[in-house]
Amino acid sequence: RYHKAKLIIMIRHPIKWFQSFYNFRVREYYPRTMPETHTMTKKCFKGMQGVCADRANFHDFLWRLGKTDGMIAAMTLPWKEALKIPENKLLSLVRKKPQLYPSKTAIFIAHTEQLARNVNDTRLSQFTSDVQSFLGLKHAISDMHHISPTKNSQKNKKVRENIEKRVINICDEDHVIIRKKLLDISQRASEWIRKYFLSKEYFLE
Repeated sequence: RYHKAKLIIMIRHPIKWFQSFYNFRVREYYPRTMPETHTMTKKCFKGMQGVCADRANFHDFLWRLGKTDGMIAAMTLPWKEALKIPENKLLSLVRKKPQLYPSKTAIFIAHTEQLARNVNDTRLSQFTSDVQSFLGLKHAISDMHHISPTKNSQKNKKVRENIEKRVINICDEDHVIIRKKLLDISQRASEWIRKYFLSKEYFLE
């Protein structure tokens, strides 16, 4: 229906994504508490507010865009091991999955670090130029604004202090279990994105 739409997809390292999203929820849902991170290594359940390791499988969501060869993409998805079925039967099953919607939508994929200001101005300038070209804009994109919607939204000092005690630093030893899980996901996601999604051999125009 929206085959003429242009889709911009920003991806982030799963470990940084998890920490950022978790802390966003901590601030947004205070005084309610978030679960311990070691309980969030699989799919989301009630109380997680959408934060879990399963949602860091970015390659799974990218595959559902229908832009890569079905069999090749399917054989790299994390749920393949759980299916325990022969590979020669996998393609027919994949094609029956309702999540797969082959699309002619134009896609622009980038990493969030390309938006970093005062780090690599040349890279940021190239990024904005590429976005302008992709969208067919007549005028240059003047600036990219970074907004933190919840970090300073609480005016009560005591409440702010209590909230900040709940935010996590994922590099702490308390979060080693989720960190290892996300590292595994990041390696598989990176391999799939580089090998298939960014490959002219497998990417379907």
